[in-house]
Amino acid sequence: MSKIAKAVLDKDSYRSPLSNPTVRICTFTFLAIVVLIIVGNILSPGFGSPAGIISTLALSSVLAIACIGQTLIITSGNGGLDLSIDSMISMGAIMGAVFAGMEGDHLVRALVGLTLLGGGIGLINGLIINYIKVPPFVLTMAMATVVRGAVVAYTGGAPSGRAPKLLLEISTGNAFGHVRWLIVVGMAVTVLIQLLLSRTKFGRGLFLVGTNRNTALLSGVNISFIVVMTYVIAGIFNSMSGFLLLGVVGSATINIGDGYTIMTIAAVVIGGTALSGGKGSFFGAALGAILMIVLSSVLIAVNIPQGMRTFIQGLILLFMITAYTRDLKLRA
Repeated sequence: MSKIAKAVLDKDSYRSPLSNPTVRICTFTFLAIVVLIIVGNILSPGFGSPAGIISTLALSSVLAIACIGQTLIITSGNGGLDLSIDSMISMGAIMGAVFAGMEGDHLVRALVGLTLLGGGIGLINGLIINYIKVPPFVLTMAMATVVRGAVVAYTGGAPSGRAPKLLLEISTGNAFGHVRWLIVVGMAVTVLIQLLLSRTKFGRGLFLVGTNRNTALLSGVNISFIVVMTYVIAGIFNSMSGFLLLGVVGSATINIGDGYTIMTIAAVVIGGTALSGGKGSFFGAALGAILMIVLSSVLIAVNIPQGMRTFIQGLILLFMITAYTRDLKLRA
């Protein structure tokens, strides 16, 4: 074969990394983050300082962990959408403080208690959605009210307890240099969840269930197990993200989780998870979480009121959903 022929074949067989949808979305999201940081630094000098970036990444870690459940639920298909994240995060923060005790010296008890509580709520969601066939967004919206009401009733509107010292160290302390432990935790969890999705039987089953449940059934996938476990895992990580937020803020209120539902949906969609299910990457969702926190930080830096920040976040989500729906129609 001539050198010219080889060159032509090599050129034809070469595929740019950006031809991979996941790589392309992650690359564009990363570039958007960089642009936002530059804009933020122009509007508010010092915004892009190392300390500012570290603080942003720490807050992004909490949002990324809250995105775990949303990513899994949306990927599972069947119109999956978790509208209870605000309430679950508030519950995790408040009940975490209660479990930890007045002196905050019962970290293990708090972790076990939140795992059982969050997992139990997720189990109820999964069983009702899978067997009674209640639409996920309807059930999780109702569960949000139930959880919030139960927490207020239990605590009397005045949560007791405090954040454990070790949790405060993880949330605000440095692992090495100026890098916070919370960032290390966020990165480790991101890698583990991505491996769960891409390298395990559960992850492969989840994508298949989200793509086509009839095909999944014929392929021998235990659909009921996948669906129920998805909501159990979501419940656990939602409550744990609230516990981490308790460590960042230092105290818990019933409104501490407000705004996280819309931010997780926006982050997951920006990260490339298909609203129709069966397609997604948690790396993308984590980058989407960073993008949302950077955007929020820029708006705060230029003194945009809370209401307007929520309005802008809603517009972004509306744009992403509209663009996604249009893309589906073009491919149909």
